[in-house]
Amino acid sequence: MHSANGDTLEGSFLNVADAGPKVGSITFAATLSFALASAIGLFLIVVAAQPMGAQDEGVIYNFPGYSNGQTPQASMILDNKGNLYGTTTQGGVHGYGAVFEVIVAGNKGPRERVLHSFSINSNPVSSLVFDGMGNFYGTTVGGGKVNEYCPQGCGVVFELTTGGKYTVLYKFKGGFDGANPYGGLAIDSMGNLYGTTRNGGMGGPQYDCGTEFELSAGVETILYAFSGSDGCYPTAGLVTDGYGNLYGTTPQGGAGYGTVFESDTFGDLTTLHYFAGGSDGAYPLSSLVLDDSGFVYGTTQQGGGADCGGTGCGTVYEVDPTIPKETRLYSFMGGSDGAYPYSALAISGYTLYGTTYSGGGAAGNGTVFEVQGTTETVLYRFDGSPDGINPVGGVVFGTDGHLYGTTTAGGTANRGTVYYVVPED
Repeated sequence: MHSANGDTLEGSFLNVADAGPKVGSITFAATLSFALASAIGLFLIVVAAQPMGAQDEGVIYNFPGYSNGQTPQASMILDNKGNLYGTTTQGGVHGYGAVFEVIVAGNKGPRERVLHSFSINSNPVSSLVFDGMGNFYGTTVGGGKVNEYCPQGCGVVFELTTGGKYTVLYKFKGGFDGANPYGGLAIDSMGNLYGTTRNGGMGGPQYDCGTEFELSAGVETILYAFSGSDGCYPTAGLVTDGYGNLYGTTPQGGAGYGTVFESDTFGDLTTLHYFAGGSDGAYPLSSLVLDDSGFVYGTTQQGGGADCGGTGCGTVYEVDPTIPKETRLYSFMGGSDGAYPYSALAISGYTLYGTTYSGGGAAGNGTVFEVQGTTETVLYRFDGSPDGINPVGGVVFGTDGHLYGTTTAGGTANRGTVYYVVPED
């Protein structure tokens, strides 16, 4: 590895007690959102693993469901005070997802509040991004314009201010315009937003291969429309290196198992790697992370070997964009080490951190892991209740050095948790 529409704030603060010690385990067949399942059209295999000791872990919030949100699937983001922000795919006042805040520190202990509840069929599955003023930007899979392309709505790009005002910046139309943005956004120094849509693009039907877009002052420009051979159905968001280059993944297309791509803000796109399946990895659903040298890192949901029923349990990989060359750093085996990583990675120095959706413990409820070089270490294995089940989103470093993340299910109400893990020194 190389070095590196006028809504006000909703809800009130809730005091959240720490989950305390583990009291057992629970087996739960969590259902992934159609964002993930439809992207690959495959069933998950939950793999049993042997329990073992783990790093310190605590639950700082149990989602109760309903108006307070449930089923978070995206990584959270952090402000300069150490507060956490994220989205839930369900719950909120209307039942179609929410934006939430968790205040981690303070003499009142951790507290959560809902900043915005989404309207019908919105169901955000992506993480948020800040601008320089602390305003949030994100996407919703559905909602917005309903037409022949998008019976549940084509999705939107939204802004949420620190005062709680929600504004739809753009409504996708489907067809050539693009539809159904599953991934989060990248933002440049001028405030321009960049993202992907899973559908729309080339030919116009709903099931075309998706787009890469720019949104500037409310005007959308399609930078690139995928055709299949260059990738298909981009599910993850984009990241930028600060020099005008954008990086992303597609979970299908290319040689059949997905791609890693780079583009500039004029739509000149280069495919950096075509996944071949097998030991090479397959179906990258995560966005990417960059180190200080410009290398990019990500995960594939399958591939890497013959484990997990022959499909492979997923990989962690590195791409050098200058050659370009892809290197597989680690292949999951589906037992105690975890299986099926969906999330983006976090990076600190020479170490990568992430989550696996399943595997890792007797109930196969997922893990938090680190990779140094080509060595993987499991930092925590989820038991189910009260600590959570199936972390789809990744982890983020808090100001205290702890790793923070969410699980899609489990916890006291079985509707997901916000947790922390103390990484190894």
